[in-house]
Amino acid sequence: MQELANNGHWKELKRDLKNQYPNQIYFLKKYLKIKIKNKFPALSLAKLKGTWWKPKYRSLALNINFETKREIKKRYYEYFGKMNKESLQDKNIERITHPHVSQRLEYCSLIARKYGIEYRYPLLDIRLIEYYLSVPTRLKARNGIGRYIIRRTIEGIVPEKIQWRNDKSGATIPTVFMRTMNDSNIIDEIIQKAKSNKIINQYIDLEKYEHWYHKFRRRSAGNQKYINPGAFYNYLKLILFIENNPSLFE
Repeated sequence: MQELANNGHWKELKRDLKNQYPNQIYFLKKYLKIKIKNKFPALSLAKLKGTWWKPKYRSLALNINFETKREIKKRYYEYFGKMNKESLQDKNIERITHPHVSQRLEYCSLIARKYGIEYRYPLLDIRLIEYYLSVPTRLKARNGIGRYIIRRTIEGIVPEKIQWRNDKSGATIPTVFMRTMNDSNIIDEIIQKAKSNKIINQYIDLEKYEHWYHKFRRRSAGNQKYINPGAFYNYLKLILFIENNPSLFE
């Protein structure tokens, strides 16, 4: 959307927004926000100071000495500070090269191997990725609809109401939250045991981590977006890994 504004394509922008936000109030709010951002870019830069990734960092339960020695806060801020991409192409490249992609490939492969399954990723074919990146922006998203070129490709193959459905979202089942509730006693036990482990304490502030866990369990609509459950479980995996492989940290 911002890319259309930057290029002065306001008619297309209005059309896209109207298709994306049928509610007139939402449409006007979004349109005015983009209009102001385009006219006063300094306001956008000022907003970065209160952006979403800063509150998330405050939840991270890092040992202060480890955090300082490795300059983790500085590296974190530098990394996320570069993610304010304006063009769709830049955002696509950022998503493809995000560390989460390689992390997901690695741990899915390891888990699958345990069951004698070898993963294959046909959509990560370099030729397909290069082709997608070469496709003009207006064929990737148009009239407020994402995956536009893919939808056009399946025309006549699937029903039209499925082809142009634009109301899907990500996973709606609160798997992580429910798992936390069901395994609360186990997680409590892991945290309490970890407090006496000197190696784990070199990396993690266990008191802060325990507070993070209680906040996670009491989460509400107002604070849940800053709780960062993915990072919480990464800490838990690190704790278990250190406990099972202490010799690697000597």
